[in-house]
Amino acid sequence: MFSILHIHPMVVHFPIALILVAFLVEFINLTRKDKSEFFNEASYYLMLLGSIAGIVTILTGFFFTQEMIGEAGILREQHEDMAILSTIFITIATVIRIVLRVQDKESSNMRWIYLVFFFISVLGIMYTGLLGGNLVYNYLIGI
Repeated sequence: MFSILHIHPMVVHFPIALILVAFLVEFINLTRKDKSEFFNEASYYLMLLGSIAGIVTILTGFFFTQEMIGEAGILREQHEDMAILSTIFITIATVIRIVLRVQDKESSNMRWIYLVFFFISVLGIMYTGLLGGNLVYNYLIGI
């Protein structure tokens, strides 16, 4: 039987995959001697889609998850806080990248600004996923 509580787990994997793959593609392009327009474009659009998916996922977490108490409630709060921070960082990185792209400065040294935010968001996303996984597997949330 489908429940609205299933919406968050259904969408949560999209921003994780999109943002992590975007970062991997960006890293590959940075380490190549000859910069590839394909890798640059792929990273940009994956990052953009991942940012949008992250915002949608945050909203589904707010509106379509159950209340939790005790240790599970504390873990949920940590998960939620990290998700918000990660989404803020990837959104900042994406906005900076869009601005640099519009100004045709994407390949300048200014690129390192969004890359720092991008990297922090990737670390945050991995930790957020760890906390979410703990909620599911250690407290059987949603089962």
